[in-house]
Amino acid sequence: MIPIHKNRENPLLEFVKIPGVTFDDNRLPRKELKESLLKEQHYLCVYCMSRIHEDAMKIED
Repeated sequence: MIPIHKNRENPLLEFVKIPGVTFDDNRLPRKELKESLLKEQHYLCVYCMSRIHEDAMKIED
């Protein structure tokens, strides 16, 4: 697994303050979250190091 250095700009900062919010919540900015994760990981899967794309990625919580 490759180390990930988190960005200072996190699209979830405001949403984590909402009581009971989860990754499955419809209020989350999914597009922004995926873009942020892809940039942090350099478009690589942290487990297998293969290329990943926004339309085919899965976010684990």
